[in-house]
Amino acid sequence: MKWELKQEQEEESMGEQEIKTVWNEQLLDLLNEMVYIVDATEHRVMAANQRIKEQFPEYQKGIKCYELFYGKSEPCAVCGLEKALAGERTTIQKEIAPGKMVEVGFQPWYQDEEQPFCICTATDLPSVVDSSKIVAHVLNGIHAAAYAINPETYRVTFVNEYLQSMLPEMKRGVVCYRALMNQDKPCRNCPMPHLKQSGDTYNMEVYMEKLQKYLNIDAVYVEHQDKQSSVIFTGYDVTKRVEHEQHLNRIAYLDMLLNLKNQQAFMRDVQASQEENRSRTIYMVRLRNFSNFNLVLGRKVGDSFLKELAEYYVEIYGNRDKMYRIGGVKLALIADTPEEREAVEKLAAHPIPAQLGHKNLLFQPEIEFVGIEVPRFAKEAEQIIHNLEYVLNREGGELRGNIRYFEERDIAQMERKNKIVTLVKSDVHTSGFQVYYQPIYSVADRKFCKSEALLRLYDQELGWISPAEFIPIAEANGTIGVLGKFVLEQAARVLAQRKKEGKPEVQINVNVSAVQFLSEDFYQTVAQTIQTYQIPSHLLHLEITESMMMSSFESIIHVMGKIIQLGVEFSIDDFGTGYSSLSYLGALPIQGIKLDRSFLEHVVHSDIHMMIVNNVMKFAKDLGFQIVAEGVEEVEQFEILKRLGCDYIQGYFFSKPLPEEEFDLFLQQHYQFELHKQTP
Repeated sequence: MKWELKQEQEEESMGEQEIKTVWNEQLLDLLNEMVYIVDATEHRVMAANQRIKEQFPEYQKGIKCYELFYGKSEPCAVCGLEKALAGERTTIQKEIAPGKMVEVGFQPWYQDEEQPFCICTATDLPSVVDSSKIVAHVLNGIHAAAYAINPETYRVTFVNEYLQSMLPEMKRGVVCYRALMNQDKPCRNCPMPHLKQSGDTYNMEVYMEKLQKYLNIDAVYVEHQDKQSSVIFTGYDVTKRVEHEQHLNRIAYLDMLLNLKNQQAFMRDVQASQEENRSRTIYMVRLRNFSNFNLVLGRKVGDSFLKELAEYYVEIYGNRDKMYRIGGVKLALIADTPEEREAVEKLAAHPIPAQLGHKNLLFQPEIEFVGIEVPRFAKEAEQIIHNLEYVLNREGGELRGNIRYFEERDIAQMERKNKIVTLVKSDVHTSGFQVYYQPIYSVADRKFCKSEALLRLYDQELGWISPAEFIPIAEANGTIGVLGKFVLEQAARVLAQRKKEGKPEVQINVNVSAVQFLSEDFYQTVAQTIQTYQIPSHLLHLEITESMMMSSFESIIHVMGKIIQLGVEFSIDDFGTGYSSLSYLGALPIQGIKLDRSFLEHVVHSDIHMMIVNNVMKFAKDLGFQIVAEGVEEVEQFEILKRLGCDYIQGYFFSKPLPEEEFDLFLQQHYQFELHKQTP
């Protein structure tokens, strides 16, 4: 581009003429404004008057303008030289020093065609300076730290007296993050990237290590009349409030008895560590039967035992910050290193310290250790606890250093359990539940005399599901009452159908759970079932467990009395499992007892078990109870029970449980055979 400058002379007599000149710094010194001449292509200052030299002592010929005035390493974002290169005159307002606002005029000029220059004239803007003084006066009057920053250079343009008295190195011209934080780059939580235009604000709370104070800082972006911008910060001391909140926070996340973090802290810490995604092992420790420990020795002794135990664990483990009390008698430990895992294994090998073991307590609780690898088997804190609880409650599993771990197979078992939960919660009529009927025989003549209704569950994916699996789940989620009512109604329907078809009567025993029996509407359910199906009530026989007798004896006796008035009889199921008080048996309005199958497992080969069965049967006979033995599978068991005077047996020795159709066929064949025997 050819550089030509036509300058209109103020004196009309001179007219228009093309001029060429060479700068003279002595002539520039005669001007009141700050004047400097710049190589427009390389941004180098080639000449400057005395005012520039006084204002910027670091001036030397050839220095780049953005380096001289702003300490930058690259040209300004808004620069008048761009238009000067295009041959245009322009003006911009800039801050060329802290508090020094000027209007800079850029006049294109050339020395020859190959070397373009620009004459720059900077004029003071006193109105901006005055407004800055007003702002400074206001900020100096507040009892808070206040300072202003140039958002482009991060240099301090103002510091109030309050902050400067505490931090003398914080002064005009310094880089804020160096003076405040001793850092070489902007702070990670710096608000300036979030502030884009005038009026934008940002609030944050930070700890200023140099001041040893917590400050609540407000930042506001301000755009001045000269189009220059600054960010004004005001920070109020909130140290006392923050320290009080931290104290409350420690209390909220601390178990006061054991001086360990609590479950809320465990959930928080596990959640916070998810971002790291590192492998670690989390352990759970449970004290079994500790309620009995407190009951026998007193809560004061129990609390003392827990505190000593916790301190022993802290001493061996070596890191209180990674130990938690996540339940009444449950602890959690987080192990990130092999040394920490070895410490847990040491605790599992000797879970009770010698000083507690030598106190000659009546008994000591059993302590269990379980562990899980995370994030391999769980990530969320709730899932971690859930999986550890599963390991605690499952049977079996490999022990590694007296610790049971969550394993790959547990995933499949938990999935199976979840599917069973879904089935149990589904509509009982469509989810695969079926009622089977197992015949009960008289021992004396080996004849069928009655039956028991048994609930079974089948799923196309899982196959047959044992009652030992789905009954505890139903009891836990509250659907056992629905299932019990379903069995009761199915048994009543079978009795009603036989009555309608004129078939011989048959007694059906139905198990009743504690939850079902103790519900407010159980009596009404039984009465309504009998009424709805119009069945003889004496054919419906209810079996209740002996453990239920210990829960609410008087109320159970009351409900039993009302149901007996309907004509329904009762017996005790699973007798001998260890919960009954024999003194209660005589007060129960029952017709018989059913010996638990555990009695018969060793009766053939153990004289002691035979003696126990004999004594129980004698006791029941003396009270006038009929005796049913369930789980009879061998001829030897049958012969012993017959010799001891058992009344009835139930088990695979005579018949397995039968589906309704097969049970109906069984009854038909049985009564035809009996009729044939009676026919002369």
